[in-house]
Amino acid sequence: MARLTLLTACLIASFIASVRSQCPATGPAKAGVLENSPVGTLVLNLTGPNPPSDPVSTISSDLTYGCYFHSNTSGIYMAKVFDLEFPTSCSGGNISNPGLPIVTTLNCESFTSLVISITKVDEFDPYFIKPYYSFTVAESDPAGTAIYTFKGQVADRDHSSTEPSYSFAILNESIAANMFTTTYNGGGFTAGVLRIQQALDFDAGPSHRDYTFNLSATDNFGKVATTTIYINVSDVDDLSPRFSQDIYRLSFVENETSQLNVSLKTVPELYATDMDIGINQTIGYTIQSGSVLGGETFLAINSSTGQFLAYQTDKPETRIALATVIVTVQDKNDNDPVVSPDSVTTSIAENSAVGTYVTRLAVQDRD
Repeated sequence: MARLTLLTACLIASFIASVRSQCPATGPAKAGVLENSPVGTLVLNLTGPNPPSDPVSTISSDLTYGCYFHSNTSGIYMAKVFDLEFPTSCSGGNISNPGLPIVTTLNCESFTSLVISITKVDEFDPYFIKPYYSFTVAESDPAGTAIYTFKGQVADRDHSSTEPSYSFAILNESIAANMFTTTYNGGGFTAGVLRIQQALDFDAGPSHRDYTFNLSATDNFGKVATTTIYINVSDVDDLSPRFSQDIYRLSFVENETSQLNVSLKTVPELYATDMDIGINQTIGYTIQSGSVLGGETFLAINSSTGQFLAYQTDKPETRIALATVIVTVQDKNDNDPVVSPDSVTTSIAENSAVGTYVTRLAVQDRD
């Protein structure tokens, strides 16, 4: 059964019905019908002292609303169904402001006014504007983190010009209903904010990585819209790696040179994994202690494979050999000679013979 809204949506027009003495009592008269009243619904019963055969003129052809009514000797009836969600005039145009009552003037001795109210009916279910919504959240996001606000995501043909109030709720009685909420800390039923309610844990298993549930929006009359929510939880690097065993054993024979500087495997084979499964970062192996004897390393590990290398397995103590090394540095002709002194002043007679001694210069090679 259709529910009626508290708001009465009304329209205005002016009609004339000549009903002679079959008018209502002197003074304004009121009538009302539902917007979805079928054709033939009685709007107003015309009564009077004269018999029903008294002629009654049809309602004048008002271009806006005249086509919605017709009259006969007994009353005024619906000739066309109203649709207040998308009201149109008799000429086919849209009505932009159906905000006032229809005022019909009856052609009586007192020109009685008739006010016809068209009452809006909650005919249609609300609906989400999208069939589903998909989100990704990090497992490290704390409780209370807002994922999305659904207010404004619900439409209703009964409220084409206004946004009604809806109560939002998660429908599925499953783990998702415990992990997420639209009423965090007990409030916000009508806010439509989807939030994380409990701590997320990607590494807890497949059932904790993807959530699917239905979200409802209920109007004041109990009509419900639903949509599907998909939430993917992304992994965060919040866990340390873990070895497959608590204890591994590695053995080799002393004086066995074939075991030096080659890969040695433990029993069982050394293996560690990243517990952050979604990230699964590369594991790097190092020896924390116990790989040094006498100040020298006798055991090393490959950081990528986890395999070991052994050194000096027979005598881990350091052995030393001594030798004398003579270092000779050879010269290179890479310096100019130097004349000493830098300058000399002397004099000789102009008629001095060849071979006459003038002065002495000293030249030194720096190489």
